[in-house]
Amino acid sequence: MNGFFAALKKDFSLFFRKGGLFSLLFPLLLLPLFLAFFQGGSGQILSFPVSIIDEDETLMSKTLIRQMEEVELFSEVHKISREEISAELEKGSVGILRIPKDFLYCLSISRRTGRTHSQ
Repeated sequence: MNGFFAALKKDFSLFFRKGGLFSLLFPLLLLPLFLAFFQGGSGQILSFPVSIIDEDETLMSKTLIRQMEEVELFSEVHKISREEISAELEKGSVGILRIPKDFLYCLSISRRTGRTHSQ
C-alpha cells in the first residue's frame, strides 16, 4: 500500500509540473493528423484499431489510455505487451503506441529544464 501512495505522489508531482497537461492533450494533438490521413472516399472518417504498450504503468499513462479509448477515431484501443505486437498487427491493429518506462517523468523533466532526453 505504501508503494501505491509513493506512485500517486510521483504522478501528482509530475502532473502539476505540466507533464500532465501534455498527457491530457496528446490525443487532441493527434486528431488533425488522423483526420488528414484516414478519411474515407465518401468524406467520412474511418475509425481504426490501435494497440498500446504501457511500460510506464503510472496513473498518467493509464489516464492517457482511457482518453484514447474515448476518441471516436479509434474503433478499439487494446493494451498489449511487447510479445503480442505481431498478433495485434495480424488482427488488424493499424498502429502500436509504446509508452516507455518513466516517459512522462522524463518529459516533465525536459520541459522544466529545457533539455531533451538525449542531451
